[in-house]
Amino acid sequence: RMPANQSQISSRWRQSHLLVRCRAIVAPENTHEQRQIAKRTMLAECRVIRKQFREDLARRNVAPASKKLARIALLYAAYLRAVIKVIPA
Repeated sequence: RMPANQSQISSRWRQSHLLVRCRAIVAPENTHEQRQIAKRTMLAECRVIRKQFREDLARRNVAPASKKLARIALLYAAYLRAVIKVIPA
């Protein structure tokens, strides 16, 4: 398995990954600068996946593109939940 291939990673891992990213954004023990870095990092991850999504579409690779689109939606939803401080338990 390729470690960077998101389709090979379990849904439990993905949920944990998103939860950790969100907690880094809202953690009260983090400084304002640390929270800003966490936000920028999460948005950078979104940009990378969006670029891969566009490349897949340009190559007409619909199945991988649809998986990336779902991943983008999950990341942005998690980001918005973190920014408005609604973190799942």
